[in-house]
Formats: sequence, C-alpha cells, structure tokens
Amino acid sequence: MAAIPPIPPIFFISSEDIKLSQKERITLAHARWNEASAANENSSQAKLARQYEISSSTLWNQINDRKTAAACNQQFQRLSLEEEAAICDWILRLQIWDWSSHVKQVRSIAKELLIKKSDDKSVEVNWSQKFLKCHLQIKTVYISSLDKERAMTQNHDILADWFNLFQSLKKEHEIEIENIYNMNEKRFMQRIIAKLWIMIFKYEKTYMTQCDNQEWVSLIEYISMNERVLKSWIIFKEKLQQKIWYKVLKEDHIALNENDWINNELSLVWIQKCFDSETKICQKDEYWMLLIDDHASHITTQMIDYCISQKIILLCLSTHTIHLLQSLNVEVFASLVTAYKTHVQRVTWLEVSYSIDKTNFLKLYQLTQHKTITSLNIRKT
Repeated sequence: MAAIPPIPPIFFISSEDIKLSQKERITLAHARWNEASAANENSSQAKLARQYEISSSTLWNQINDRKTAAACNQQFQRLSLEEEAAICDWILRLQIWDWSSHVKQVRSIAKELLIKKSDDKSVEVNWSQKFLKCHLQIKTVYISSLDKERAMTQNHDILADWFNLFQSLKKEHEIEIENIYNMNEKRFMQRIIAKLWIMIFKYEKTYMTQCDNQEWVSLIEYISMNERVLKSWIIFKEKLQQKIWYKVLKEDHIALNENDWINNELSLVWIQKCFDSETKICQKDEYWMLLIDDHASHITTQMIDYCISQKIILLCLSTHTIHLLQSLNVEVFASLVTAYKTHVQRVTWLEVSYSIDKTNFLKLYQLTQHKTITSLNIRKT
C-alpha cells in the first residue's frame, strides 16, 4: 500500500489577528513559519502570506533576514518611522475624540517635527500622498455637513425609544404587518436632466441647455410592510385639471395647489380619498398604522380626528431622524429620481433644447415608477 503523503499544516487566524497592524501580522506569520519548520512540516509561504493578508515577498524577506523596502529607504526619508507612527497615533487620537484631522494640520505637524530636527526645508507638495501609501490604515475622505440637531439625534436611546413605541402600539391594537404603511412626500424638478459624458475638441466648451422656468412636482407614495403599493398622489402647481392627464394617468391621483407641495387641506383630502378609500377595500374592522414625517401639514387637528374615527394610528418619525428612519428616501425615491433623469435623457437625446410639459411628465413618471418601485427595492428598505 502506497504511503500517504503528509498533509500540510492549516493555519487558523483569529479575529484578533486580523485587527493587528501589518508589522504585527508579518511578525506573527514569521513565528508560525518557524513553528512549522521546527516541526518538519511542509508549509507554503504564499498560502501563509494570503492568510495574514501580507505580501509573499515581504514574508520571504522576513524569513531570510532581508531588509524591507521601508528600512532600505529610511536613510533617504526626512521623518523616521517612529515620527510617522507618532503622526498616525495623533490622527487616531483625534478620531476617538470625534475630531477630524485636516490634511493641512497633518502637514503642519510634519513640519514641526522637521523643525525640531533642524530641518528648515518646507514639506514636499506630494508628501501627504506618499504618507498615505506608507500607512494604508489611513485614508482621506470628503466629509459632509450634518445639521447639529440631526447629529444629536443619532443616539441609540432616542432611536430605541421610537422602536419601542412602535412595537407597543402594534401590540396594543393588534395591528397586522399588512396594515402598516409608510408614507413619504418627495419633491423634484419636472424638467431635470442627468449629466452626460460626451466627446468634444479639447479647447471648446459645450453645454446642454434647459428651460429657465423650472417647475417642481410633489409626489406622495405609500407602501405597506408586505410590499403593497397604493396609488400615487401627484401635486401640480395649477388651477384647472386637464382631461388629457387622466388619459395618460389612468389609476393614480392628481391634486392641484397654488404651490407644488402639500398643505393642511390637501393632507386631509389625501387621507380621506386616497389612503382610507384604498385600504377600506380589504379592511375588516381592524386598526391601521401610518408612519409619516412630522410635518405640520401631516398632523393637523382635522386629520388626527379623522384618523381616530377610522381606527388609523398616526405614528410620526422622531424629529430630526428622517435621514435614519425614513427608509423610502434612501432606496425607493433615490432610485426613482435617478431613473427619471435617465428617461428624460433618452427622450431628449438629439435635442439641443427641450421642454417637458405635465403630460410628458406623467408619461415619463409612469415608466419610471414601474421600474423603480419594485419588490426588490422595497425589501431593501
């Protein structure tokens, strides 16, 4: 019977090893290699390097006592490895204190360290890029602004209180999943168009013109937790209804207002003629829950009285937490606006200037709605 070849050792890495720095991982991989060599076990340097997420050549240099590229180039660097490590610790310390380290601040620290070494030359222009290449655990990002009120509401206790209230109301009134709806309003430009990648001669400038009169449209969508989508509600800034609109839009609702957003009167009309009338089709004398934003027009006295009489529980999202709790903004409406821009781009592909009236808007919106408000996007919310 042929002899069974020895099985190469399997190296297991714990979650703590993955969190280590590159230098520590190299040292740990070298130690594992020495253990396997001492036990006369066949092992692969390349496999061990992959498991510890380091370069195989780096591990080979470590095993054969070869100097690393960083060590060889140290004599040409103005800052030592210890000084660069101190800068990394300073960046980490500020991040723990919830302070951001500006690139200019990091450059000024490097300059101060050089001055202490009697090096009066200015820091190189590309020093920060070279510093990032040597320290992969650090990266540069564009920081976005956030309102102070919103930042303060990013608290676990505040969000937990809202979800506890949601669960208690759901349990108290025995509300089924299919009877919970999320309602959100979105305003976007009627004649908006997406940016295009084009080819032109190098020294010429080209623009795509659009109409000066930019009209806005408000859309109200409401979706249940079992992915049931009710008819949309579109608000135009008009005074008279047009028959041609309803030839294009056969199912959804259209409302008119002096402005293009919802007000107190329209909120009451919406919940009576849209939400309540459509949900009553499958209603069995049960309670319903409607999740809404805390806009003043959504929680008027008339609307609250009507909801109480019709067994509709209004639950407002906590103030300044819409960016966290309103899931329709992230998946559904974001993809809706992007797809609408794409449709406008296709319609106006060969036109230098374009004009989209309300009838054309309804046609494009129907195409966009069917492709974006899908079960897949709803599940992502």
